[in-house]
Amino acid sequence: MLIGWFTEAAMAQVRDVHVRLRVMDRVGDTHERVIDVLEGADRSPRRADPPLL
Repeated sequence: MLIGWFTEAAMAQVRDVHVRLRVMDRVGDTHERVIDVLEGADRSPRRADPPLL
């Protein structure tokens, strides 16, 4: 599933993009996850501008 697209120049500059997700459950406990959204990213796309949808 494609959720975003960085240009090849941006992929050469950016090494990490993290999303921090913090939720509170019903009993009041807080849970936090940090997700590396570029993990497994294709850093050399097969074509310059693929359709997003």
